[in-house]
Amino acid sequence: MDNIVELEELDDNNSIDIDIEIESRNNNNNNIKAEIFGWVGSISILSAYIITTYDYIDEDYIYIIDLLNIFGSVNVGSSLLINKIISLFMMELVWFTIASISLINHINN
Repeated sequence: MDNIVELEELDDNNSIDIDIEIESRNNNNNNIKAEIFGWVGSISILSAYIITTYDYIDEDYIYIIDLLNIFGSVNVGSSLLINKIISLFMMELVWFTIASISLINHINN
């Protein structure tokens, strides 16, 4: 609310500059969040892939791979959604669905 009061007190040229600056800060915050989500999710998915490929986990703990895939797909998907990259977001949605079904199957067996 303080920003609105300050904007009303300034002339038109300054208020435009401030509006642009505030919008730019919001975009920067979203970009930082998207980067963090993307990196964390990518590391999680790659960890699941490495564990699966090199057989680093006992059969009793196979659900950990599913959890890494779910966590990773949620984070990468969030990054893509923030950046409005819908086609790749849909791929992450499918990845999330497959990992969730796999987790349910591993829990039930």
